[in-house]
Amino acid sequence: GMVEIAVADTGQGIWSSLKRFAGLADSLQGDANAILTALTLKVKSADNVVRLGFLNTLMATARKTGGELVCMSGEAALTMRGGEMRNTKVAYYPGTIVGLRLRLLSNGPGATLNSEVE
Repeated sequence: GMVEIAVADTGQGIWSSLKRFAGLADSLQGDANAILTALTLKVKSADNVVRLGFLNTLMATARKTGGELVCMSGEAALTMRGGEMRNTKVAYYPGTIVGLRLRLLSNGPGATLNSEVE
């Protein structure tokens, strides 16, 4: 009744990545704040259309489906479970790890993911 997805990136982490942008560099206050920013960030595409970022889309999908999301980067982990978000200090990890758990629809044979995002 569930699908779980986990992705690990051994790069520079969210805080270091977001500090590259002049508009964000001064406002970020640590790994936890950087993760929260990435999970709510809207970005511009090449044609200047503003859209949800990838992590923002995952968060919206988890909320919509009653799923769970964990994002860890640097010394922080943010967990969204039951619509509630919590920050935790963790052992330092230089990259980013994202875990997502989504509920499957229970409409009988051939059930599909309930991953529609408005």
